[in-house]
Amino acid sequence: MTCSNRNILKNSDFKKGIAPWTGDNLRWVRNPLDADDHVIFMNKKKGSGYPVLKQTVSGPFENKCVYNLNFRLFNLSESGATTLFATVIYQDRNKKIIRSTPLWMNPPKSKKDAWFSYLTIVPPPPRNAVYTSVSFLLIKGTVLVDYIRLTSRALEEAPS
Repeated sequence: MTCSNRNILKNSDFKKGIAPWTGDNLRWVRNPLDADDHVIFMNKKKGSGYPVLKQTVSGPFENKCVYNLNFRLFNLSESGATTLFATVIYQDRNKKIIRSTPLWMNPPKSKKDAWFSYLTIVPPPPRNAVYTSVSFLLIKGTVLVDYIRLTSRALEEAPS
């Protein structure tokens, strides 16, 4: 089985602003390590709503392929304490959730400025999947998010 390894998310490097990503309590800012690059700033302040970043795409999907969710985070929290929840969900034609793959992270605070890359393997979409959504919910702290990719690959291939 050949899988395309194509990123199904749009504007995953945020070069064109935030759209078609949606969410709350987000800012499009310059990358502190590369002035020619832009990223998403998420900050959970006391008394404010939770920052959420989300994109939903429609199929068809490669049902015999797993998907890799790749992204990178930059922890800007003063204390270093950050909690972020990422999830990939498959939905049917009525947008009812039929499968969810969650990922809970506490990204490290580096002594020097650094991005940390993350990868999780998402099971193949069910046959009745019409939509998939990728979302990030910041529970605590301040982070930058960038280079979000959801790519198909054959189950027997090594992650890229």
